[in-house]
Parts: sequence; C-alpha cells; structure tokens
Amino acid sequence: MPKDTDCIVYADKRLSAPATEAEAFDLAVEAGECGFSFSLASASAGEYLAAGHLSLPLGGSHRRLLEKMIRFFETTVPFLGLEYRRGDLVYLDRDFTLVPEELFDREKAGDLLSFAMGKDLRDGVLHDIVGQAVCVFCSREDFVRYFATKAESVREHHSASVFLRRAFSQQKAGRSIHANSSDGYLQVVVAEGEKLILDNVFRIERQEDFMYYLLLTANQTGTDVSHTPFILYGAPEVYLKNMAEINHCLANYRFAGRRPSERFSPALDFVAGYEYYNLLGGKL
Repeated sequence: MPKDTDCIVYADKRLSAPATEAEAFDLAVEAGECGFSFSLASASAGEYLAAGHLSLPLGGSHRRLLEKMIRFFETTVPFLGLEYRRGDLVYLDRDFTLVPEELFDREKAGDLLSFAMGKDLRDGVLHDIVGQAVCVFCSREDFVRYFATKAESVREHHSASVFLRRAFSQQKAGRSIHANSSDGYLQVVVAEGEKLILDNVFRIERQEDFMYYLLLTANQTGTDVSHTPFILYGAPEVYLKNMAEINHCLANYRFAGRRPSERFSPALDFVAGYEYYNLLGGKL
C-alpha cells in the first residue's frame, strides 16, 4: 500500500493473490479538482474489493491530476498489472448543465453547454439522460486515452447525473434534500416525490460555505428545514467539521446507507455507508 499521507485505500488481500492475474475487474474513478476516488469490483462475482481516495492538496490542472492517477495505478500494489473489463470515469466539477428532456436536442448539446458555461465547449460534448432530465458535459480525451490502455471499454459520466440517479433511487413521497460534500464541492438535489426541483454543484472554499449553500438551496426552493428530511453523502471529515451547525439548523437528517443488494468485501467494513456514493453501488 502507498505511504502517502494524502492517500486512504481499503483493499481486500485477495487482490494480491496470484490468481487475480487472470481475473477481470470493473474500475470506477471519480475525478475532482482536489483529487480522485476509486472503487474496484470483481467482474465475475460482482463484489466490491477495494476503494480509496488520493488528494491533490493544492488542487491543480487536469494534467497534474492525471499524472497522479497514472503514478498510482502503475506503481501501487495490489493495483498495478490488474486487467479491467470496464472503466467508468466520473467527473466532479461545475462544467455541466442540466436541462429538461423535452427541451433537449442532441444536435444542439454543444450550444446548450456553451451558453451555460459562457465559453465555447462544442467539441467532445456528452450527455446522460436521468429520468426527465439530461446532464450535458465535456469529455476528457486524455483521461479516456490512459484508461483505455487499462480497460476493455471506458465510459464517461458527470457526477451530477450519477448523484441524481442515486438520490432518486432512495427518494420517497414528499420533499427531500440530498447533499454530498467531497473534494471541495457540495452537490445538492432537491426532489418532490419523483419530480426534480433542483440539481446543482457548488464550490466549497471555506468551512462555513457548506452550511451556507445548503441553507441557500433550501431558501431558493422554498423548503422548510424544520421538518424536510436531509440525506447526507460524502466525506466524513466534512461532516465532522460541520456537525454543530448541522444539528443546530437541520431538524431531520440522516446519513445515506449502502445498497442492500450490493456485495462488499470485509476490507470495506471501515468505509461508512455514505462514502464513495458514486462508486460503491452507484449503478454507473
């Protein structure tokens, strides 16, 4: 295992066994400005065997992040040399837009994203349909090019659409707010039953930004925080820093749990159910 203090990895000892050389795995990687998370599952057994997170302490460019990914997967035991059946790349950033499905036109996806971001983003534009919404975002060819050397196939996603899909899988009747904070971002989904009210990603630069944006979202959507349930996902350290404000401001909250249908190695028993929400049972 790596000794990097900015690295936390949980991995089953079976990954180091000689028999794994002939086994295929599914790899999922979520990349943000300040680092990346990953999960690894057995392609045949469907059991999650590893998960981890590496930080990019001062942030940086996509190139710097990719260099850290390559160094990790090419040099770290037990991941170096593994064969992947599928690689899923999930991009965690604010470079996306969400539009109603009835207003979406594939031929104008680049125009929609360019208008939303205020710059020309017409090349390599992708989209993902989630219920009645469409998430439009950009491909990262350099990321795909590297992971194509490791996996038989590579798929790209945006974290906003994956989180939205996960939130709706746990949605019940009535209003609820789903929130995740990870790698300097706060993702929020507000839903009323099966109807999407809001899906947004905020940049977190100070500790107090977490609660500010959460309460701002509630205010903008007319959500009563005195009884509306808040479901929380993401990095434990974020919630540890904000627990006093959470207990003071939110009357009804809980942390998300794992999907009962998913299988996990005992090596992941130390991983909280609300961590790695996009990568452990996120149905990518």
